[in-house]
Amino acid sequence: MSNEALTWAFKFPIKAGPKFVLVALADYADEEHSCYPSLSKLHDKTCIAEKTISVHLAALEKVGLLTRSRLRYKDGNWGNYRFKLLLDNDVDFTNSGLELKAPKARGKAFKKKPTAKLAIDEPHAKSGVTNSKIGHNHTLILGDNNHHIKPSVYNHKDIDAREIVQGVYQAWNAMASVTGLTTVKTNILHAGRSRQILGRLKDCHNDFMLLHKAISNVPNNPHWLGQNNRGWRADFDWVFKPANFAKVLEFTTPAPKERKQNDTPNTNYKSTAQKRAEQHSADLDTACELAIKSGQRRPFI
Repeated sequence: MSNEALTWAFKFPIKAGPKFVLVALADYADEEHSCYPSLSKLHDKTCIAEKTISVHLAALEKVGLLTRSRLRYKDGNWGNYRFKLLLDNDVDFTNSGLELKAPKARGKAFKKKPTAKLAIDEPHAKSGVTNSKIGHNHTLILGDNNHHIKPSVYNHKDIDAREIVQGVYQAWNAMASVTGLTTVKTNILHAGRSRQILGRLKDCHNDFMLLHKAISNVPNNPHWLGQNNRGWRADFDWVFKPANFAKVLEFTTPAPKERKQNDTPNTNYKSTAQKRAEQHSADLDTACELAIKSGQRRPFI
């Protein structure tokens, strides 16, 4: 091992694969900076495939970091390559394929959004529509930790988006704890669920009481509570999907059929078993009468 060769191999700013092969050769090198390890030995030292090592060696030889010559024995058989490290060469890695690429610029740094409050007759940040044009006089106050909830306008004064989301969570958990459905964590503001809640609130024309009404309708349908052949139960995400929310909100419990006052039970109705029993009894009576008329004994019944 040549410490001078190792120091020389480590200083080049090239890709990891070729550099690892070059360092392995420097580790094998003697005081004359030459070595002759086989591809299998280089594979054992670097854990790089032998074909890939051959590609790296060709690239290192092309830029002038080393030379290699094939050893031949006296019997004519070819041996391993003899590698000579060229420590004195000035190497230019431009367009060689070995140079390191400049790191890609990362995305923009996250900026904390300030508290947003929409004043009356102030244009919306994106749509440019004022509150007076929409017809609402109250705004939604957004906290700093609710950056995933977009500013919106509601018909209740100074409503915090977090309060709306937490109120819906609490209403769901109160219902789920009684019916046995899955509850949701109220201490985590899930971005996707918050968008679902505010989206359904927009569909309900900003009347958040309809959200609570939809939650209170869930226990009215036994199918949603697991009374089905699959044992499936409705959960929070299923109820607040756009395709399901209207169905849950508009669900009404079917009224039981009332019996009319003039309806009287049908006393003439007879089941099949009753009809068979009566027919059997009639056949026996007929058989007995015939036996008596003919002077025979009454058949055993």
